[in-house]
Amino acid sequence: MAGKRTAPPAFIAAGTEALRKVNARRHLMPKCRAKSKTTGQQCGQMPMANGVCYYHGGRTPKGKDWHKPRWPKKTAPDAERKMVARLRNLERGEKQRQKRLAKMSPEERAAFDKWHRDRPTGTPAQRAAKKRARQQNDDARALFAQSQEPRPVSAEVAALQAQIEELEALRAALGAAATAPMDAPSRAGPDRHGPEDDLNPELWSIFG
Repeated sequence: MAGKRTAPPAFIAAGTEALRKVNARRHLMPKCRAKSKTTGQQCGQMPMANGVCYYHGGRTPKGKDWHKPRWPKKTAPDAERKMVARLRNLERGEKQRQKRLAKMSPEERAAFDKWHRDRPTGTPAQRAAKKRARQQNDDARALFAQSQEPRPVSAEVAALQAQIEELEALRAALGAAATAPMDAPSRAGPDRHGPEDDLNPELWSIFG
């Protein structure tokens, strides 16, 4: 084909030999730790410095540039074309994200929102400060929940509470007897049994 530029045969031979050697040792080299979406198996691409390949986030910005778009270099000869393509990809990705959000159940959407709340954007210092604030809020809520739990009652306190309840019951019974009609049938006699007879005899010691 006229006008087609090809490398010298020596360069092609050297490149082919280098690829042959790499492919012969490929099964011994580290692999990307991510899993393939199509097969569910471990990715077979060579990893970058962070342990994953280019396709699985190996070039994802870290630190202060985390979760920010990567723009083409201004000095690149095709910077304008790359910028247009990048903006188009971002717009397409945002539309797809909105479609996924619309199909989520309330539980899935709550989990999605929580994931993003726990991983806010910003500088590393800002993210660390927000993480500390979330941890402090969680600790405060845990302490408040513990303070609302019922405390165990000692035997002495339980006995006093039981005596108080008996005295309250006696007072209510005596008050009802005092307000009873005068012409009510008399219950005087040796068989008379009043509410005070049911009271624990030890309670009378309270009155001296």
